[in-house]
Amino acid sequence: MIQNTPLVSILMPVFNGEKYLRKSLNSVIQQTYPYFELICIDDESNDKSYELISDISKTDNRVRLFRKLNEGCVPKSLNYALPFIKGDYVFYMSQDDILDKALLESMVNRAITSDADIIIPEMYLLYNNNLVQEDKCTYPPNKNYNLSLTGKEAFLLSIGWRIHGFYLTRYSLISSGWFDFSTNADEYTTRVNLLKANKVVFCTGKFYYFQGNPNAITKKITLNYFDWLKTDIRLEKLVISQFTAKDDILMIKIARVETFITRCIAFCKNKHSFSNSSSILKIILDANSEFCTSGYKISILNHTKGMRNKLKTFLFLTNIIFFIKFCSLYVFFAPNKLK
Repeated sequence: MIQNTPLVSILMPVFNGEKYLRKSLNSVIQQTYPYFELICIDDESNDKSYELISDISKTDNRVRLFRKLNEGCVPKSLNYALPFIKGDYVFYMSQDDILDKALLESMVNRAITSDADIIIPEMYLLYNNNLVQEDKCTYPPNKNYNLSLTGKEAFLLSIGWRIHGFYLTRYSLISSGWFDFSTNADEYTTRVNLLKANKVVFCTGKFYYFQGNPNAITKKITLNYFDWLKTDIRLEKLVISQFTAKDDILMIKIARVETFITRCIAFCKNKHSFSNSSSILKIILDANSEFCTSGYKISILNHTKGMRNKLKTFLFLTNIIFFIKFCSLYVFFAPNKLK
């Protein structure tokens, strides 16, 4: 039984989520821990999302609905909600994610007993028909639920998402708002908050991260998809400013290369469908200019696993233009093999 009852503010940006919203909202309303507010920020949806939430808010005053001008950017929606937050703790979820009914209770209980700044639950990948991909669930390192990390330790584990970013955090950590320099700048903020935390712990509550929405911003290959390259540049600079160990710096460089190669391949596969392919290519080339020195390139290659990945990395590190041309030819002759 929880003796203290801190208020949890749950933030949910919304845009055309009518198909998934009701199930997601119900998973929040049915929480065993009742002391929360659900702040929904509608980004000018043109389906029935706004009306659906409005109807629910009339019968449950814990649901608060706001509507803003469409900007197509989650961090901007989160910043819009900032002045309206009343909670001691904050939790972010998407409009199609699902909370186990005891999630808030588990996180709050752990927050009180540990006095931690951030509490990370288990995360499960959820697909259509309620299918859960068990082999890609995210647990505490070594499944040690008693593990306590410093902010720096947790930050390093978040590179490559060895721990995930859907966590309960003290309001004081996010009171200055979210970075909004790109579509996925919230992922940068997630890492910065981990870095600022004095203590990070884990709990057994279950968070279901929905993967079955083809219209989710993380699934669509648009100009925004390549914003990850800008975010990675900032993230690498942050790591270099905070850490001196070569292995820690190498970790973010490897992650950057992996993201970069993934985006180059996506560009080659989809470039004929882009109306702004020249803008995307410029983002790719600008990001490539951040990579430097042959020693750095060789160290990346030495830490790349698998022959196919080594080949892709070698071609990329040797010559970015040649790499893009190679991807284009490979996609043409073997479209299902280059992933």
